Amino acid sequence: MAFMILALIFEVIVLILSVIGYAKLSNPGTYFTLTALSFLIGVFLVLAIIIYAASYDDNPGVGYTNYNYNVGPVGVGVAGFGAFTTFSLGYSFWLAAVALILIAIAFIVGIVTAIRVKREVVC
Repeated sequence: MAFMILALIFEVIVLILSVIGYAKLSNPGTYFTLTALSFLIGVFLVLAIIIYAASYDDNPGVGYTNYNYNVGPVGVGVAGFGAFTTFSLGYSFWLAAVALILIAIAFIVGIVTAIRVKREVVC
């Protein structure tokens, strides 16, 4: 949870710096900063996904359970642990996975942009 919050904070910072960069109010070094922050966000998301997946228990028993029970129509299967019961990681895991893919794309675009800007400034 803490890494997801850190990722969110840094994503807001990246958005603010991107708007400033788009408005041409910054120097070319901003692109390198944005790329570095995107990498840091990716690290936070990877850590959050690893911790979430490591703490996932696909064999529910007595005690803590955090599962989605999808039970069929009334009279079919047993409520809770029936034939129609599925266990899933939950939407927050998949949102983090999609966010990681998108931040990886943003990181690649950031690297390409930073290199192009650096070449234009040097030349």
